[in-house]
Amino acid sequence: MVDALHFSPPARVDAPPGLIIVSQISGGTSKTWTSTLVIDAAIRAGRTLHIFENDRQDILQAYGSVRRIKLAATEEVVHNPTADIEVHEDLDAALRRLAEHADETVVYDTSAASLNRLGYVVDMLNIPDRIVAMGSHCLVLVPVSARQDIASEALVTFKVWKSIMPAPHRVVPVIFYRDGDPTRVSEDHPLRSLVAMAEDGCIVQPRVPLQVLLAHKGSGLPLYQLADLRDPLATMDIAKRAGIAPVMAELLRRACADVLADIDPQMALLGFRHGA
Repeated sequence: MVDALHFSPPARVDAPPGLIIVSQISGGTSKTWTSTLVIDAAIRAGRTLHIFENDRQDILQAYGSVRRIKLAATEEVVHNPTADIEVHEDLDAALRRLAEHADETVVYDTSAASLNRLGYVVDMLNIPDRIVAMGSHCLVLVPVSARQDIASEALVTFKVWKSIMPAPHRVVPVIFYRDGDPTRVSEDHPLRSLVAMAEDGCIVQPRVPLQVLLAHKGSGLPLYQLADLRDPLATMDIAKRAGIAPVMAELLRRACADVLADIDPQMALLGFRHGA
């Protein structure tokens, strides 16, 4: 009988990170949902956010302006090795603001294929050392589930970022139940290796039905607004925006409220506390 896998929570930090990167070398691993959770928590904690993405996702626009970074084509990088760095000028400018704006956080939602290229950009721009010199730290979130291939790729992703982001920066796996129970994986499963290496702890994503995720995406509304149950008559407006039946909208609102009730204590450990 294999022992159940235990996920230790992150150690509590007083200050939120200045830079958050959501990264996984595999596609379809809920990176943007992970970004949604941390962005929602950051906004409710009073942070001013600068949101970037190179993953061609629209869901984050529910939280305001999202700047899209278009990575250079491979053939362009061959002829111009600095092409990837040049397209990150706006992100670099946002990071420079952190020295004088302690209430700001930069969030970067990244595509599956961009891991090695982003690692190069972060290293060449000396971002880890600069963030520390500003009195802040970086947080890298790596989504992972019980599916063996996703866990293997998450382990690769984790190792890459740990080599680039040593302490005081944090690299934290985000555990999903979407592909089975992650606590019951086999003894040789790569998820166990990842968790053993996760000295910064793990975040455990609440169980969310697929239909809820799809309805949330279609609503165009932030989680905190969907989760606010104080106005029961808002359900009809949400149903219209999401293109779903009112009964499904009611279930969506309650599911979002449950998600935030579950994730908020964990986000508080990362520095995102209400009233902060």
